[in-house]
Amino acid sequence: MSYRIIVVDDEIQFLDYIVSLLPFEELDLELVLKTTSPNEALKVLRQADVHILLTDVMMSEMSGARLAEIVHEEKPQVNILALSSYDDYDYVRSILLSGAADYLLKHRIDKASLTKALKKIIESINMEHFGQIIPPHAAEEIKTAIINEEYVRLNSILTTMFASHKEMQSRINLLDALTALLNQMKKSEYFVDMFIIQRPLFSSLLEKGETSSFINEFIYSIQKYALSGYYRNDYSQIVAGALALIDTNWAMNISLKDAAEVLGVNADYLSRQFSKEEGSTFIEYLNRIRVYHAKMMLRDGHTLKEVSYECGFKNYSYFLKVFKKVMQMSPGEYTDKWNMVRIGHQK
Repeated sequence: MSYRIIVVDDEIQFLDYIVSLLPFEELDLELVLKTTSPNEALKVLRQADVHILLTDVMMSEMSGARLAEIVHEEKPQVNILALSSYDDYDYVRSILLSGAADYLLKHRIDKASLTKALKKIIESINMEHFGQIIPPHAAEEIKTAIINEEYVRLNSILTTMFASHKEMQSRINLLDALTALLNQMKKSEYFVDMFIIQRPLFSSLLEKGETSSFINEFIYSIQKYALSGYYRNDYSQIVAGALALIDTNWAMNISLKDAAEVLGVNADYLSRQFSKEEGSTFIEYLNRIRVYHAKMMLRDGHTLKEVSYECGFKNYSYFLKVFKKVMQMSPGEYTDKWNMVRIGHQK
């Protein structure tokens, strides 16, 4: 699913700048129109299927607040993101009351802040769309079953759910809804990995009508990737401290010895406890966290060498070796699979 967007600002230079910041590939955006005219934007909005309106507030032809008010009244399904030059409370309040979902200050905007705001809007779109496919109570039951490792119950929930979707496209839509639902969960990165790797198999089984096989493979994948384990909170104080140090200093040249000194314990003792409680060595865990961030950067379009350096792998060859060991595929293969599988918004 592509998200169709209109951008309007009566300052042509800022209009071009905003469009240049749009994360088209990352968020699967489709630019319907960029214009300096609010009236032209309104005309197209009335005729086309548009998901997002990105508009300046202060425009001479028509204020963005007025444009938002009209659009909110005529096409309430359109999500409006306002661009404001002012940080005054009453002014911002008037923008939001006009129907805008959120606003950004023009003098502070950059690609990161714009992407974050758009992700929030797209998440809302997805949840509204997929919430019509998976009822809220069923969504909560699925998440609870996964967290509590209630796999028999999860099988029953999914079997009942897929039984009501007879058509192939309906099953694929339900898979997309399930993907979007799981992507909202805590530590969702591990679900992202699961769906990147397993999506071709999942789709193939559903297209063949082999629903039971799909459900079995889905549950097996959850167990295989030990997803429920990422909800643990039973670590000792020492190991929890080491994990926190890694989670906040993964890009630095941190070692087991460094962590032991900070925590005030013997390095050998920390090593033994860490392996016992975490199930992996200190460096293995550190590398998993680094690979986690590497995947995020790869999906944002960064080069392999940029990713290697920024994620703490000062040796490029070592980065390639570690990534392949952790992911069972090269960074290039991972990027190719990501480009084929867009979480929560399949084309």
